[in-house]
Amino acid sequence: MVPRAKAVAALTAVPGMGARIDPHLHATEIRTMAADDLWLSPVYGHDAVAIHFTWHHKPAEVDALSREIEDMLLPIGGRPHWGKVLHADAARLALLYPRMAAFRALADHYDPTGKFRNAYLTKHVFG
Repeated sequence: MVPRAKAVAALTAVPGMGARIDPHLHATEIRTMAADDLWLSPVYGHDAVAIHFTWHHKPAEVDALSREIEDMLLPIGGRPHWGKVLHADAARLALLYPRMAAFRALADHYDPTGKFRNAYLTKHVFG
């Protein structure tokens, strides 16, 4: 999900990969979303445009393509969907979420031993 102000940059970058993406894709969805105030929401603080991909079950190909897409979109403020294919580590994602430090502090306060953490959260949120 990219800030709406960066939508043109995102939508012109991704089609250049079309020939490589197409054989691995069921569908693409583009939608717009209003900003919210939820700390770890991909639309926290700004309206956004989402580019969603529904992939065929081709793990190696999807891994490579999704890394490339992520590397294109994160530098322009793109924030990945937490429940989809995600590669960026916590340090890289913290730059995109202004309230990440506050979230980590709150989590540390209410779960000081990390009982409710797992490998995914360690990699992508807590570092």
